[in-house]
Amino acid sequence: MTLQTQRLAQAALASSALLLAPSAAGAQTTPACPAVHEFLGQGTTGSAGMPRLSSSGAPLIGQPIAFRVSQGPAGALGALVIGLDAVPLPLPAFGATAYPTPFVAVLPVTLDGAGSSAPLAPIAAIPASFCGQQVVGQSVLLDPAATGGFAFTRAVRLVFGEGDLPLFPGRQAGEGSRAAVGDLNADGIDDLVVIDDFARVVPLLGVGDGRFVAQAAIDAPDVSSIEVGELTGDAIPDLILTFFFTDHAWILPGTGGGGFAAQQVVSGLGTVYDSAVADFSGDGITDLVLASGQGLTIHIGLGGGQLLAPSSPAVPGLIGSMQVGDLNGDGLPDLVTGGSAEITSIVNQGGGAFTVAETFNLPTGYEAWAAVALSDVDQDGVLDLAVTGSVYIQVRRGNGDGTFSAPVDVYGGPFLRDIVAVDLGGDGIDDLVVASASDFVGVNYLTGLGGGSFAAPVAVGTGNTSSVSIGDFNEDGVPDVAASIDAALATSLYLGDGSGGLEPTINVAVGYDPGAVVPADLDGDGDIDLAAVNLLSGTLTVVLRQSDGSFGPPSQYFAGGRGDDLVAGDLDGDGDLDLIVASSNTSQASVFLGLGDGTFQSPVAYAAGLAPCSLALADFDQDGALDVVASSCALGTFAYLRGVGDGTLQSPAYKQGGGNSSKIAAGDYDGDGKPDALVCVPSGAGVALVRGLGNGNFAPAVWLDPGSAARSAQVADLDLDGVGDLAVSTAGGVAVMLGTGGGAFSAPVAFDMPGGLEHLTPALDIDGDGLPDLAACSYAEDAAFVFLGSGDGALFDAPMRFALGELPRDLALADVDGDGRPDLVSADFGADSISVLTNQR
Repeated sequence: MTLQTQRLAQAALASSALLLAPSAAGAQTTPACPAVHEFLGQGTTGSAGMPRLSSSGAPLIGQPIAFRVSQGPAGALGALVIGLDAVPLPLPAFGATAYPTPFVAVLPVTLDGAGSSAPLAPIAAIPASFCGQQVVGQSVLLDPAATGGFAFTRAVRLVFGEGDLPLFPGRQAGEGSRAAVGDLNADGIDDLVVIDDFARVVPLLGVGDGRFVAQAAIDAPDVSSIEVGELTGDAIPDLILTFFFTDHAWILPGTGGGGFAAQQVVSGLGTVYDSAVADFSGDGITDLVLASGQGLTIHIGLGGGQLLAPSSPAVPGLIGSMQVGDLNGDGLPDLVTGGSAEITSIVNQGGGAFTVAETFNLPTGYEAWAAVALSDVDQDGVLDLAVTGSVYIQVRRGNGDGTFSAPVDVYGGPFLRDIVAVDLGGDGIDDLVVASASDFVGVNYLTGLGGGSFAAPVAVGTGNTSSVSIGDFNEDGVPDVAASIDAALATSLYLGDGSGGLEPTINVAVGYDPGAVVPADLDGDGDIDLAAVNLLSGTLTVVLRQSDGSFGPPSQYFAGGRGDDLVAGDLDGDGDLDLIVASSNTSQASVFLGLGDGTFQSPVAYAAGLAPCSLALADFDQDGALDVVASSCALGTFAYLRGVGDGTLQSPAYKQGGGNSSKIAAGDYDGDGKPDALVCVPSGAGVALVRGLGNGNFAPAVWLDPGSAARSAQVADLDLDGVGDLAVSTAGGVAVMLGTGGGAFSAPVAFDMPGGLEHLTPALDIDGDGLPDLAACSYAEDAAFVFLGSGDGALFDAPMRFALGELPRDLALADVDGDGRPDLVSADFGADSISVLTNQR
């Protein structure tokens, strides 16, 4: 690149900040601008596949960044267009989507012999003046093999800002379930209140980017519902809690800032299941309604948190849920209750008096704990009713007097548990969002079409969801959904996309009971594909990533036995990845040689010792060919299978490595340049470090004690001293043992986690701060935990928790979406799928 071109490139990015600064300066808030990095549109395939435009580095203030074009034809010429903003422009003649911009710069691009460019528009340190500014870049290359003779990259959109982005939006909103939404600290950002693992109520203050900061927990066991409302007349939101096994509720007055004063106790009729607040008496003071096993109680507010003695409208049966709305247009809030397979509408007569307008039974197939939502679904100015059933939503149009017309059934998905009505698309027509207790659905949304009809449900997540709540958690003016996942005791966010949908989580079906997953480029196109082995069925499933970013249909192979573990490596030296599956029930390792296009030859099985349950690859004899080690779940040995280099393996040699091992890893752990083996023994013996001698032989095992039963281990330089450190996932959490050199390690420093952690990923910089981080999955909690490194090795920030599918058995890190940031990939045994959590930091 000439000096003149390089200066032009740097000016391109700087100009975007200067041109946009006047309009953005007045919009700055605290925390300041969050950074964004995302791909846009559709690229095209040329002679070397689809070329890729990426940024080396994240768009974070103070960090370096540059554009780079790769995966193009060797020596190709082209251009990079950088602009301030862009709108999509389909180009069917080229099979691409272009993003024309108000041009800032058009830069020449020349690819080297490997099909990559030099850094384009480099900036050594992004200045603070860029905060909140946006640029969009896209490259096009001359390529006769591409449609129309031009190969387009996907566009890249960068918003410069600070590194406080949520790591994995849609998966984490704090550690808890049963979420309620409200602005607890009057900062204009929606907050959450959830129940955590220890049956405590935890306020989570929203940061405004989809993340939350936990406040002091409130001890409150067996909470059945949480309501945020203002009962004390001080304009500060209060908290109302009801309980499964008591006849009372708590009112906790808000103190501002997200804190709450000591509770006031209010009695109901039997076990209280739900609450609602509104000015039912019309005197300008908020009142309280409690729903219980024996009916309703109305508590008229006197101000200052004081309530009159309750009155009890005659409502039949157990009441599990209720909604507030003006059913008859008189300006007074009325009630609709659900439960015991009955729905009752209750009309407010004013002054705290109520009458039952209508009660109707739900048909067979509707749950006894039916949830209700009120919305004007037919746009006639009268509130209508939607009620959840097992798979159907019963929609009844309001008559304007508190009664409803005959029902129309709308399919909503399996095992429906909750429902809310909200205008996701901003078109003035409410849509429906439902929670599903199915392991395969979680959350569905149904787009309102007007006139009371709805589109078919669209699933956006998995995970046995019990309730859904609405808020704007990333301050974009678009409704988002907080979904409470019972099994994981977690609340996941599904952010509104602004066009009527919710940003989905990525869940890839791979057949029954996946036990291990490998994200890797299996077809040589530069994109990360997925391979998973199913534990009980022994099926190997391969799913290739498509040019539009989606995953294609699965291809399946049979391993000949159980699928206990899966690794990928080039065993035959042809440049294509091969797959190896461990089968404990057949005592074999099956090799699937890759053909380079994402397909594989039929497996060849090799003896791998008794009950092999974990695999690792390394060149232990340093002959240039990968070898295989397989740990035994039954014996105190591991099998060493020497690779010949043509894809075949020699008969195993058995090495001492502990008893009943769970995971084996390979790497140079003592710094002598020769691969070693690291074997975890969960029976209590600890971790066996077995030094490789460089000729296929191994020294006797050295035992390391992490302080709790070891499940998996990784070595990385966590304290940045140039020496590898040991991190171990254990039955008690995570233990870190700092390396002192030569394969020796210090005493463990433990981070305790209830239920322990399973598979630990290799250390990578997950949050973009330049420090190594760790991630591990929890089989017991259906979640991944990310430990952000502090640079001293032993101390991590409190782990961040992200919901996975049911019963995750394996976890990996890979840049699945090609944005330069490691994403989380988990094998969810109970959900029969792979979860992909894309990193947005």
